Amino acid sequence: EEATPDDVRPILQSLVGRSLARMLECQDSVEDGDEKDNGGADKTSTSEYHILDIGCGVGALFPYYVEAADAMDIRLKVTGIDLSPKMTALAKSNADGLMAVEKEEEESGEAEASGAAPRHTFDVVTGDFVELLLGTDYYELNDGVGYENDDTNKYRSMYDAVVVNACYGNFYDQDAPLAACAQSLKPSGVACVTHPLGAGFVEKLHEESPDTVPNVLPPTKDAFDDLCFKQALNP
Repeated sequence: EEATPDDVRPILQSLVGRSLARMLECQDSVEDGDEKDNGGADKTSTSEYHILDIGCGVGALFPYYVEAADAMDIRLKVTGIDLSPKMTALAKSNADGLMAVEKEEEESGEAEASGAAPRHTFDVVTGDFVELLLGTDYYELNDGVGYENDDTNKYRSMYDAVVVNACYGNFYDQDAPLAACAQSLKPSGVACVTHPLGAGFVEKLHEESPDTVPNVLPPTKDAFDDLCFKQALNP
């Protein structure tokens, strides 16, 4: 978070809050349907939600996950993925710092007194999101499903929300990350593609450095919906 400009922090805070709120809305919708199917039986809520943070960098979103989850009185298990070992090393350090603060609050009784949720957990993985979910040879297959094996099954159908923040334009194939999102989500999960500075900023980066940012964000909702439909995601 230290590398995040002050004017961007409230935007990230809002993006995370809205992403988690949308996740809970989808969970509630599924639970309401289950309640009807069970003849009005009491619905049960998931005590812990699993979040996959793609291109997590140094963990810029981590403190906002904790803040939003505490406000919503839910527990989170966050997995961050990034290609850069340097970034993931910093993300692990930042996550450890957050957990140390939560532990101190729990031990002092402040967490219970403030009504905060139980301790959240973070895991950080160095790797390629598409390859982790779809297999190392996915681009040869390119079928939207990929390979199911012991390695990919660690991440498949595991997450309540996948957050692709400030990195969607860096993927060379716009379909592949959405295919990976679809495979990583539980049936009621949500995929959130966000950028704190918006589509115009990504387009500018693409024009200045197309090798680094080979794609832009979908220019319209219809364009994004089309990408989602191709990967069995419901916009």
